[in-house]
Amino acid sequence: MLCGGVLFLSLLSTYPLSEMKRMLFSLLIGIEYAILDEIHQLFIEGRAGKIEDVLIDTIGVSIGICVAMLLYKIAIKILSKRKDGVFNKQE
Repeated sequence: MLCGGVLFLSLLSTYPLSEMKRMLFSLLIGIEYAILDEIHQLFIEGRAGKIEDVLIDTIGVSIGICVAMLLYKIAIKILSKRKDGVFNKQE
């Protein structure tokens, strides 16, 4: 679910939402997906839906969101330096 957090956050970045709302909605979508996955497993022979798995998936989504936000912040910082001319040394 680590990738799920990144993908959910990327999807929501296309909407005009604040950073906090994007992170919160991404987390909620990830939790909902984990819950639905565990409910689905209740109907499959040999599988069991466990609340522990929902918690593990939630942690994975949270880490994915944090990693994506960190990479986004780094990219913005690099691009702003490039735009300001730090990387464009003209002699």
